[in-house]
Formats: sequence, C-alpha cells, structure tokens
Amino acid sequence: MMFDGQNGFRHDAEITFEQKIVNAHDRTGEGILHRNQERVRGIFRNGLKRGIKSRTRNGSDPIAEELDGGGFAEGAGLALEGHTRFAGVQVHRCLRSVPSGILSASRWSKAMARMTTRPEPDEYAPYYGKYISLVQGNDIVAILEAQRLQSIQLFAARSERDGNFRYAPRKWTVKEVLGHVNDAERIFAYRALRIARGDKTPLAGFDQEPYVSVAAFTERPLADLAEEFAHVRSATLALFRHLKEEAWIRRGTASDNEVSVRALAFIIAGHELHHRCILDEHYFPAIPRA
Repeated sequence: MMFDGQNGFRHDAEITFEQKIVNAHDRTGEGILHRNQERVRGIFRNGLKRGIKSRTRNGSDPIAEELDGGGFAEGAGLALEGHTRFAGVQVHRCLRSVPSGILSASRWSKAMARMTTRPEPDEYAPYYGKYISLVQGNDIVAILEAQRLQSIQLFAARSERDGNFRYAPRKWTVKEVLGHVNDAERIFAYRALRIARGDKTPLAGFDQEPYVSVAAFTERPLADLAEEFAHVRSATLALFRHLKEEAWIRRGTASDNEVSVRALAFIIAGHELHHRCILDEHYFPAIPRA
C-alpha cells in the first residue's frame, strides 16, 4: 500500500490502511491489533484527522511522518521509511529485545544528538537496577517510542472485564496497574526535567500505594487509561528528544539517592516493561474465559 506523497492518504486508501494494520502479522505469525478492532479503527480515524502528515524535507521523498493521533508511535513501532512504503509493525513479547533499528533514517538524520549510552551503576539507587536491567539496547528514545505502540496494542486487545480483573486478593486490578504506570512515569519524567535543567533541589519520593488507593482508576474505562498512557509517553518523549548531550549525564537527588537523567529515562522504560511482564505472566493468563 502506498501513500500519496502530495495529499497524504488518498480518500479510498483509508480502509486499506486500517486493514493493513489490523490484519498485519508479525514474524511469529501472530496477529497484530487483531481484537477490539473497532477501537483500533477509531484511533486511526482520529489519527487521520489530527496526526497523520505527509511532508517533503529538503527535496527528499515525502514521508508519512506521524501516527500520533490516539497514541500510536511516531516511528519506532510503525516505521514509515524510504519512498513512503509501509515498513511493518513489530510487537515484542515480555523481555524480548525492543527494536531500535526500525526508525526511519530520514526522520532522524537531522535530529538533535541522542543519548545512546546506558547509565553506569553509580547513576541510580540499587533498587532501580531491576528495571534498568530489563531494557535491552542503548537508544532509549527509540525504545520508549516502541513501547508506546506495544502497550497500545496490548490494551486495545483487552475488555472492560479484563481491566477489572485482579489475580489475587489485595492485588491491583489491571486498570490500577496501568494507572500506576502513568503516575510513576509522570513523576520520573518530572525528576528528569528538574535535573536536566540543572536544578539541584532534592526531590521527594512517593508512596505508590496511597496514590493508587485514592485515584479511583477502577471507575474509568480501560481504553481511557490506555489513551492517557499514550499522552503521558508522548510528553516524556517530547522532553527526551530535545535534550543536549550534557543534560543526559547531569545528576541530582531524588528520594534521598543520586540519579542521572539518562538513568531516569531507562527507569521509565524498565518500570513500564516490569509491569507489562507482570500483566503477561500473572494477570492475563488467569482471566477466566467468558
């Protein structure tokens, strides 16, 4: 399927594009975005209105640049490369390597310098090592982008009944897990912002349990929480994409421990992956069939 270089999507190509995404298969033969398709198509309709753009840069071939309406990744999961051909969708299972080489070269050729070095152990408290160790690869911005699409795909395939499920008494529901991920990412990104800007003020810690207990996540639709995740991650990416090299290695104090900006970026990715693994391993397999 081709994109119209001057007009973006041709009118009669919208349904074809939806079918390409909804019915696509990854390399293991598993369907991508194969359930809850109406929700997915709704996201794409919104995306057509708000986020999908076709643009020519410096005389180069036009590329379909953005798929951010409704929270789809702007390149890492949906790579639109070369002569505007659809390059494919990759969704990876828990703890599989997150792809860092599927970003369009033309998209990033003039991007600002990005941090591609993992944090050293002295850049974060030992507790956070379990999150950082889950993150495979060095290009943290590409990893964060890829995660956004993967999580959207994960929750698009889940029902309200799934969202209210907890696998044991006093465990969080699926909705509460996702709400916690959103809260934590906001806090980690705020810490990264303060430290990247050279703020030396010690930053307070937070207790996740009271946050979840008063947030009333279970009263919200699962799709709404998933959309919030997409917006939060977009804001995180907007921060990290434009940091200068020196900002990545700045250090500050949070929760009485020294931490660097690049460590916080890896913590954000690892924390989300940690909870996604818990959902894949403990929650979703235990949900009774209707």
